[in-house]
Amino acid sequence: MTNETKHTPGKWKVKTFKWKDYLGYNHTETIIVTAYNHAQIKGPAPVVARWKGLPEKEGDPPRSFIGIESNDAKLIACAPELLEALEHTTDSWCKKYCGARQSIERNRGCGQCWVRKHVELIARAKGGSE
Repeated sequence: MTNETKHTPGKWKVKTFKWKDYLGYNHTETIIVTAYNHAQIKGPAPVVARWKGLPEKEGDPPRSFIGIESNDAKLIACAPELLEALEHTTDSWCKKYCGARQSIERNRGCGQCWVRKHVELIARAKGGSE
């Protein structure tokens, strides 16, 4: 097992753009980008990009395009298990040292230890605010 990071370094954020193509069709682009500016492109770097575009043949439905690096895809594929492990570890820590199970269930840490950041991340991963 190696400690070398092969995925795009975080933090990441979700961005949604709406635009019209040259034919006047509306499109929505939802992407995951770095939360920091990439040195070469002078802005956030795409991590996962999804587009809806023109079909191959006239009259066909729009096509979806998804782009992602394989190591980023592997990290995202592990996310549900990573979240479960983080919840279990956080719960175990709080039960043992803080007795604050109710704080985790209410999406807030007890405020007495470093676990608060874990609780905030768990809430974000479950669809809470960014």
